[in-house]
Amino acid sequence: MNATLHLHVDATEEPLFQAMNQVEAFVSGHDLPPGLAFAIQLTVEELGTNIVKYSGAPSFTMELQLAGRPTLTLRDSGRPFDPWSDATLPDLDQPLEERPIGGLGLHMIRQLAAACNYQRLDHQNIITVTFNTE
Repeated sequence: MNATLHLHVDATEEPLFQAMNQVEAFVSGHDLPPGLAFAIQLTVEELGTNIVKYSGAPSFTMELQLAGRPTLTLRDSGRPFDPWSDATLPDLDQPLEERPIGGLGLHMIRQLAAACNYQRLDHQNIITVTFNTE
């Protein structure tokens, strides 16, 4: 069975939802620990939603590689944005009802991933998340 999934996704809600379903089916077809499967699916949902809502790109690509150290790479031609340094970290000490909306998903990804990287290359945002296998 192929351990790499490649998707081209129109940057709108319905194609993103379809891509999330494809990722779920792909992950389910491999013998992954439940925590790793959850981390991958959450990351796809959060980063994909951010691209659809904020990047301005008409589409994006996603590559999920499970062989070796599982890695997710998303590429879009939208506005430059590094989610790991440009996004505001949530104040987890502040009461929930007083926190501004946003930032918690990226915080959760950082906690679940082994590494989170961003680069801007050839007018593209390239976001790479490497996952722990434990």
